[in-house]
Amino acid sequence: MKGILENINIESVAAAVSKNRVSVYDRCKHLITEKKAKRMAKLTGFSKFSIASPEICTSDFCFAAAKKILSETDGKIGALIFVSETPDYPTPATAFILQDRLGLPTDILTFDVNLGCSAFPYGIYLSALVAQNTGRKVLFCCGDTSGRKTFPGSTAGLAL
Repeated sequence: MKGILENINIESVAAAVSKNRVSVYDRCKHLITEKKAKRMAKLTGFSKFSIASPEICTSDFCFAAAKKILSETDGKIGALIFVSETPDYPTPATAFILQDRLGLPTDILTFDVNLGCSAFPYGIYLSALVAQNTGRKVLFCCGDTSGRKTFPGSTAGLAL
């Protein structure tokens, strides 16, 4: 997919992660040695993971970040696109839940993009297309608690 979108920019960025931190070694000790964990931490720049508690959903992190963005902008949102491979529920779409929680109008375009890693560039592209075609701002929410799936038996997930 290749396209040129002009006069589109990112106005604001916010992030939210869990305050609960676990070292790379403690999180991966059943998979790799301590030496490899230290090497991985050095090469990636990550020495600790932010771990979401079991009662926290992906939308909780997106909600916190979106509230910050909405407080810093004029709030004229024309669409909400939620990107995740770990939506809160299979149905309804998590975007609708966020739309309601954020108090956004019900007449805006709202949908999920549930893919793996490729969801991020698809979501960015879709956001730009929507913004360009509607002339309105798009709230692009992207998040995961994927550690719940990648670490079998774990009750906590990574907050990305």
